[in-house]
Amino acid sequence: MAEASIPFISTKKGSGRETRLAITGNVKLIAKDGQQVEAELMDISIHGFRVKHVHPPLANGREFRVIYPWGEVIARVVWSRAVAKWNESGFLLCY
Repeated sequence: MAEASIPFISTKKGSGRETRLAITGNVKLIAKDGQQVEAELMDISIHGFRVKHVHPPLANGREFRVIYPWGEVIARVVWSRAVAKWNESGFLLCY
């Protein structure tokens, strides 16, 4: 997997009401049933993140193990939408 790069100059208030930090990097999403999704990070916030991928939209409420270049977390899908030639999905971190 490629290393993530973090441009600290790009922050914005997202529709989720948290400040978001633009970030790029590849992640792997692995569901309990074994489904694997290769995705690209778009932005992160204190409680979650957004990715884009070319897989079918991910179901709300589904949990994935998310493998970053620097570690891994468990996160739950809270929304998905089709955008151009890919899908975007928003995740909430599970603490």
